[in-house]
Amino acid sequence: MKETLNWKKLIKVPKKLFSGLLAASMAFTCVVDQNFTTVHAAKKDPIREEKRNPEINPEFTIQHYLNFEAVSMGLKHGSNRITYPLRDIPDWESNPWDPAKLQPGTEGTETITGTILDVINVESRGQIPVNGTNTAPLYGVAINSDGSLRTHKTKKVLFEDEKVEYFNKPNMKYMNRLYNEVSEGSYNENYTLAQVWIAYNLENSRSVDEKDFHVVDVPKKVINNETRHDPSRIIFTNNPEYKDKETNQGLEKSGDDYLPTKFGTGNKEHVVIYVKEGMTIRFLFDPTSSDYVKENVNFFDYDISNGVIYASEADAKAGTNPLPTSEQEKSLKNKKRFSQTGKQGINHPDNYPKNAQGAYFAFGNVNTGSGWGSQLWNKDKLSNKINGYNSRNNKGTTFGLVKGLDTENGTLIWNDGVVAPAIFSYARDADGNPISGKDKSIRGKTNFVQNEFPLRFNRTGGTYILDGVGNTQTNNLSKFEKVYDLTNSNGTHNIIYSNSFWCICQLKSCRNIN
Repeated sequence: MKETLNWKKLIKVPKKLFSGLLAASMAFTCVVDQNFTTVHAAKKDPIREEKRNPEINPEFTIQHYLNFEAVSMGLKHGSNRITYPLRDIPDWESNPWDPAKLQPGTEGTETITGTILDVINVESRGQIPVNGTNTAPLYGVAINSDGSLRTHKTKKVLFEDEKVEYFNKPNMKYMNRLYNEVSEGSYNENYTLAQVWIAYNLENSRSVDEKDFHVVDVPKKVINNETRHDPSRIIFTNNPEYKDKETNQGLEKSGDDYLPTKFGTGNKEHVVIYVKEGMTIRFLFDPTSSDYVKENVNFFDYDISNGVIYASEADAKAGTNPLPTSEQEKSLKNKKRFSQTGKQGINHPDNYPKNAQGAYFAFGNVNTGSGWGSQLWNKDKLSNKINGYNSRNNKGTTFGLVKGLDTENGTLIWNDGVVAPAIFSYARDADGNPISGKDKSIRGKTNFVQNEFPLRFNRTGGTYILDGVGNTQTNNLSKFEKVYDLTNSNGTHNIIYSNSFWCICQLKSCRNIN
């Protein structure tokens, strides 16, 4: 065969790897010469060959999977039973929310019973519900007895499978998409490579059964007083006759399969994996966990009263003998006090655009006497009650009030026909800094826009769950609590699950605004 140099193939190889690849190829050529005397490849450099040599430059598949704690959400079967998808098949290959595939006993699902909270599954619907049409939740999420969300373990596909050649990706640094290429001692903070699964003849590419693979744990090392997996200790070779330099031992075998083989101990421990034509290499990651604090969060407090309190109902109705709100902690402590709430505070007509046509959006339940309880919004060819129980939809909900966010002006873009105050707006000083305190342009509104209350999250992998608010007593938000449902006007109250997200109301400064 005429010797030619394939420059196109060389261009694909990173320059810093070329010398190493050439050396590896030459080493393998010697092995071919020793074991296959009828093949005269020893006189040629494999890189120079026009046709890829599968023994020297095997093609294989790389997969990235995550050990994932998925929230147990699924299709409801009655009030206390759901069937959820394991989601170990990529969502782009199969719709995980197909009701026909979420029946008890269906392959790839699990069915559980317990306390189930209704969920509007927008991922399944493809959009928010249309008012008056199929608004009943079909899905639910399971919770534990302590109020935390129930989860189940699954193996989630992180990226699409990648078919590559060994010369293009000969080591961990190039195979692992979550490996930080800045240095071999750097790692992705959210995920750590826990195991490598290999299979030389994988029949089902989506199998998550360890019996179909040879599995090896990734060695660990201590970095900044933290024990982490060290992917750099996983070595790949295209040489089946590989010999360890320290022990002169070769790769272990099971039948015709070469096993991931450990060499060395302690800080010198490493694993060598033989790369063969058609094999599958699966990287299995564990999520890391940490606390995360989000600074520069804006909070807004809304008062539906006229800003004062009264010692008697008669005074409240007449607006006489007003008292500052600080008196609820003083002379009126442990006593009944009254407020004037009819179109007051944030619900005051002055806060709405003048002569605006449409339904006026108000704060507070109808039983607080907001004054806007009868407002009707024409949407989806229906008259929807937006400040009270909307009988058009399941559980009194109304959908589609907002269509976007005006980030420049810091307020919501309300849907056509909805009239509302600028609830997320705030003023700035001469230097452009946000101004906290009582909003001078909108009644009943207090702004906290100078990082008074950072948010605390529990992070697991790339999932962030809100758990608390800094500088307040608001904690354990990642769990639901049993609270009273105060919407019934007849005086009876049901128990529902909710979060006690009353961080601003807990502040003494907010109770004593005046």
